[in-house]
Amino acid sequence: MDQSAGKIQIRSLVGPVTVSAESIVRVEKRESPWAEYETQRAQSSDTADGNFDLAAWCDRRGLFAERKRHLQRTVELDADHEGARAALGFEKTDAGWILRKPNGGDGQKSGPRPTAAEGADDDERLAAAARVQWRRQIKGIKSIMLESPIAERVDEGQRKILSISDPLAIEPMSEVLVHGDGACRLLLVDALSKFPQDDATANLSLLFLLDREPAVVDRCARELARRKDPRVASQFRAALYVNNHDGVVARAARGLAVVEDKAAVGDLIQVLTVQRDKWVETPVVGLVGGMCRTFNRQTVASADGRRVSVPPVIAFGRGVLANVANVPQFRNVTVYRTEVLEALKALTGQNFGFDVEAWARWYQEQR
Repeated sequence: MDQSAGKIQIRSLVGPVTVSAESIVRVEKRESPWAEYETQRAQSSDTADGNFDLAAWCDRRGLFAERKRHLQRTVELDADHEGARAALGFEKTDAGWILRKPNGGDGQKSGPRPTAAEGADDDERLAAAARVQWRRQIKGIKSIMLESPIAERVDEGQRKILSISDPLAIEPMSEVLVHGDGACRLLLVDALSKFPQDDATANLSLLFLLDREPAVVDRCARELARRKDPRVASQFRAALYVNNHDGVVARAARGLAVVEDKAAVGDLIQVLTVQRDKWVETPVVGLVGGMCRTFNRQTVASADGRRVSVPPVIAFGRGVLANVANVPQFRNVTVYRTEVLEALKALTGQNFGFDVEAWARWYQEQR
């Protein structure tokens, strides 16, 4: 921890963190990860296996720079150490150990060029390794900074997230931040908005369809409208037909209005209303004590010259001893989708309410 000009710089697993001295409530002194590392290093032997074991210890504690240094030392001591070579991204070929670069080019040694399939497999392996590293780093930023009660630390965490420019960070960033609070998810939208890649567009579309925070949904909507990617509209049209999920259908309808997809009008008309079997609460009036159920023998009498048999009717206490209970009943009901109607009005300038036939006639006349 270094202090100067009222600022304190703290060494953390995700890099140096600078905060004002005033924002620190208390200082608790304990052994840092790097002090533990120095102790562990002093107990390790400077052999290939000793450095490799120490690299694994560093990996478990998030000391990635130290991990890499000991893996490199392992290779210095044993050039054919398979575990260290693999961890550093090398691959053994007939020509020797080759370090594959992310762009598919050969590294330290020249050798036979890989086939297209081998090159694709290698790309996937390198991308997966990079995503693992990003996932660890972003988890650290989230837990140490974004979830901190100190505003300055939160601000620094946000800056670190927004400074990420590697497209391979999109998936781990989305996976980690989507489980945060509303502020975390708003930050995720802002970070994804900087990437033009399909990974970012897909995650923004899913956030728009599924997130529960209105501010997150609104920000996604603005970014998706700005992108003008016709594939977004096609996915929203597909989402209209998600069975038994009216929330997704409503959000998809709103999305189609946001991206101004007039080609979706026919689909929206089809899902404007839907018949569904549902349990509904139905009010049932009964008399306290269940008298109607207890005194239930038929009354036989003569009415207008005919013999009739009717159930008993209890009049005394009606309105006084009566009670209303909600009884669940399984019924076929019509679901009226307001968000779909709003989307239709926005896209067409028309308003036929929930009259599906009127909408269909108008739509047919326009074709």
